[in-house]
Amino acid sequence: MNLLLTAAENLAHRVWLQGWSWRQLGWSRPHARVSYALALDALRGPAHRAWQAIRRTGALSEADLVYGETPVASAELMLRLAEFPGGGRLLEVGCGRAPLCLVAAATRSASAQGWEVVPSLAARARWLARALDFPGVQIHQGAAGLEPLPDADLVYLACTTWSEENLARVVSQLGQVTCAISLSRPLPSSQWRVVRQQRLPFSWGWSEVFWSHRA
Repeated sequence: MNLLLTAAENLAHRVWLQGWSWRQLGWSRPHARVSYALALDALRGPAHRAWQAIRRTGALSEADLVYGETPVASAELMLRLAEFPGGGRLLEVGCGRAPLCLVAAATRSASAQGWEVVPSLAARARWLARALDFPGVQIHQGAAGLEPLPDADLVYLACTTWSEENLARVVSQLGQVTCAISLSRPLPSSQWRVVRQQRLPFSWGWSEVFWSHRA
């Protein structure tokens, strides 16, 4: 019975999320293209279960590999509130299928790079970038934070379930990046100050989003 209730709640949330997304974006061809591509890819099955086959590597724990997705409408709002520029450079760490990279490329002709430790998710992100003809989107398979990350106008850290050690390691490698978005918690460093905080919906429910600038 509990499983049935959970399934019903998940379905209700997904239906609500579709309606919310439509109210936020209306009929926007770039966003619709990305949403359609993500929906087609989802028909191939849930790639996010692949983390179960990955043993702990280095400082990464199983919690660091849990996957939830940023909806297209939430991705657009995050970029808009960050005042992400047209033709800007974006980093998405823990990108999964790289929805923020795809939205930034579709709507702002961004150069975007994503990092994903789960091989099957990284492969799907690459497939989506090719299918949508976004040559400016590059996906790296592996753990971010082991070496300095490239410079960018904005970095998005999908860090809801990351360990404190993993988050601190990634933040320490942000180099010259001066603007960041972090999911569920602010960046754990005195070098960053929160300039905005807002709740947005995600695949699992509502979460706090933090926009930060380097102090």
